[in-house]
Amino acid sequence: FGTSRTMQIDQRLYEGVDIEGDPVGLITYMRTDSVQLSREAIDSISEGFVLFDSDMRLVLCNDTYRQAYPLIADLLAPGANFIDILRKAATRGQFVDDSDEMDEWVKERIARHLGHTDPVVCRLSGERWYVISERPTPSGGVVKLLTDITEIKQQEERLRQSHKMEALGQLASGLAHEFNNVLTAVGGFSEMGLRDPGNAGRAELCFSEIAKAAERATDLTSQLLSFSRNQPTQTKVVDVGQAVWDLESFLRPLLGEKISLNIAPHDNGLLSLLNPSQLSQAVVNLVINARDAMYGGGSISIHTERTSLSPNEAELLSVKPGDFVAVRVTDTGTGIDDELKRRIFEPFFTTKPSGEGTGLGLAMVYGLATGAGGTVL
Repeated sequence: FGTSRTMQIDQRLYEGVDIEGDPVGLITYMRTDSVQLSREAIDSISEGFVLFDSDMRLVLCNDTYRQAYPLIADLLAPGANFIDILRKAATRGQFVDDSDEMDEWVKERIARHLGHTDPVVCRLSGERWYVISERPTPSGGVVKLLTDITEIKQQEERLRQSHKMEALGQLASGLAHEFNNVLTAVGGFSEMGLRDPGNAGRAELCFSEIAKAAERATDLTSQLLSFSRNQPTQTKVVDVGQAVWDLESFLRPLLGEKISLNIAPHDNGLLSLLNPSQLSQAVVNLVINARDAMYGGGSISIHTERTSLSPNEAELLSVKPGDFVAVRVTDTGTGIDDELKRRIFEPFFTTKPSGEGTGLGLAMVYGLATGAGGTVL
């Protein structure tokens, strides 16, 4: 402390403290005062704060932290052992009837306490959301911080709801587009049959195609119900070449007179595990996209083949090496630039005018391919 003058000044500053000329007294006072200041600082911050020492005993805890855990607020006192707090919390919670589950929960929490894992986001009492961070201290203790992010979560939820409503409107538009394709086929084949009602062969063909269109509409409805209920899509082994070939009579009425369609003969046994109705819808989406991009007419070709990818090729495409079934849809349109290519598989991205496209077609194609273990190029 330097000089006696300094000591006298210090005595005047800390009036009422008897240090008897001993600097140790002043040091003791200053340490006590520092603890009080630390408590006040910790109580004034917006984050929840708790400090455990190397023996897992609680040293400091502020009211914000206690308010986040009202079930165990009375336990969060200096000297309390972390493990005891956990067990009493489990007893007061939902684990009282299942000791094994309680023990497992306690072990997991102790491991997280000692392991100082990455911050976690969770909802605590009072429907409030927190980021919980745990950090080691130099002496072997643990500091825990609770950051209230409830307002952020509420804003995210409002934004998510807004996007959900927008997506719902776009989805409704897409469904109308898909069902319109089906109804176009039904109407076209019905008109074809009525032109020559005495032609039994043509009538049989028309009724067959109408039945297929109705089946596709049923499949689409079933997929929507499964999606709304978050049910897994049913898959089976499909002969892809034959399935694509069977779409020819359905696709031709959708293209008009200015666009020709060519489906190349396929090899037998091009088998893949997927949902057949999704395959049909994916091919239809690709063909419709090609049609809409060729305003002056042109041609569309569909080719199916067996192909193999080496380990190096598979790594570039982020798939497993082996045998694949390739479905190639090509057209004579002008194509799109590289900038747009980066976004064509984004859900709801479309280059069509408002009301004419949902941006879901290629996203669905990509989902089908990746779901079957493949990809889209």
